[in-house]
Amino acid sequence: MLYGGRFNTPGLSSVLYTSLDPFTACLEFLDASPDEVSTVCCCM
Repeated sequence: MLYGGRFNTPGLSSVLYTSLDPFTACLEFLDASPDEVSTVCCCM
């Protein structure tokens, strides 16, 4: 099971980051702007 998130910006709907470790995925998304990421650490 992978964890990650997606952009909510038009044209950037691809997965930004995925990881087998949800905690690591969360840390990666902290570096992204909140308005760019719509889902964090959701099951992919």
